[in-house]
Amino acid sequence: MNTGIEIVPPSRAPSDGGQAFFHVTPALGQKLDLLHHLLETSDRVPLIEGPDGIGKSRLLQQLVVTAAPHWRLCAVEANPMLQPDQLLSTLARCFEVETVGSELEQRLLARFDELQQEGWLPVVSIDDAQLLPLESLALLLRLHAARADVARPFGLVLAATPAVHELLQALPGVGDQALQVMELVPMPVEQVKRMVAMFLRRQGSPALSDHRLQRLALESGGLPGEALKRAAATCARGTGARSDPEEKAELRLPSVLSWPMLLGAGLLVTVITLLLVFQDAINALFIGAPAPQGEMLQLPPRERVIPLQRDSAPAVAHVSPGESPPAGAAAPSSSAALATPATPPQD
Repeated sequence: MNTGIEIVPPSRAPSDGGQAFFHVTPALGQKLDLLHHLLETSDRVPLIEGPDGIGKSRLLQQLVVTAAPHWRLCAVEANPMLQPDQLLSTLARCFEVETVGSELEQRLLARFDELQQEGWLPVVSIDDAQLLPLESLALLLRLHAARADVARPFGLVLAATPAVHELLQALPGVGDQALQVMELVPMPVEQVKRMVAMFLRRQGSPALSDHRLQRLALESGGLPGEALKRAAATCARGTGARSDPEEKAELRLPSVLSWPMLLGAGLLVTVITLLLVFQDAINALFIGAPAPQGEMLQLPPRERVIPLQRDSAPAVAHVSPGESPPAGAAAPSSSAALATPATPPQD
């Protein structure tokens, strides 16, 4: 008897010998434990929900890796061409049921009962369930609720984007009580950085700088699939913290500068240079016409000033009344005559 796990199609099988890279955060670890609990003990269908790249497929791959020893697991990748008869044949091949003949659905349910009596738990996981035709999704849910005398004939887990609710609303008799929605949310930046750093170490690739890790985490939007895709591209290029040309270019320009700031600084330097070159012309606009080139302004000669010697008075000749002054003697001025007091007569 073939026991173990079968992945349909084989291209969806986890890489690295079944050990696909999976960064286990506390939140993902709790969801993985809840998946095991629901598949073992509950008749509700776990629905892993989230946008593309959020990590639904990797969580299903980790479910395959951590499958209990008594599980018989069939992992199916959905597509719009997987009609009900093709889906039924796929499940029959997974669990070793002859596909030729009629009443394949009943024979598959009988096979589920046989496996459980032997101590096995049949488990079916459907990835990208939102791509299934409505009739194929209805077939899965009908098979899961087919036996009223047992809790469930097999374990079923779905992974889909929120678009799957449009299909579920179109199915009669399917309510929220039949599903256990497990929503996946984007990872914080620091968790994405740790995940990418761990992935690069596992791949043997050069480590990225903290700046590159920060940028990669922000560009991925917190989606693990997108972050790992970008990290894998980095591994393929063989670029790391020391060989990344973008990182080297960014190191030449401080983060506090930007191209508008550099452009403004260059414009300011140009203006200052022009002011220095044309300084004389600018000054002439405010002072007046400039002096002719090559000529010197001649200042008027200074007038000669003869200092007045106060302690040397001009010689004054004393003459008697009616006499004429001797030649060469200066005639007394009226003011000098007035200033000289008369000599009183002597007795």
